[in-house]
Amino acid sequence: MIPDPDHRFLESLLDKLRRGERQLITEMVDAFLAAGDVLKGQLDAHRNATTSDPAASTEICRRLQSLARGGGAAAAKPAASA
Repeated sequence: MIPDPDHRFLESLLDKLRRGERQLITEMVDAFLAAGDVLKGQLDAHRNATTSDPAASTEICRRLQSLARGGGAAAAKPAASA
């Protein structure tokens, strides 16, 4: 389970990307893929009646929140038209 009760940071980041307010950067893609891996691990744990890695959930939430707040290398807005 994703530990942060405010799960909207991911939705907010994706919405900013869709509206063109943020530029997609490699760190975001990496974080989205990692989040998918964490969710897959959680689903596998649920199916097998085991537990998933809570540290992985905490870490991916931290990464996504940082990116949603504008963190990451080149957390740039799209370049303005000349």
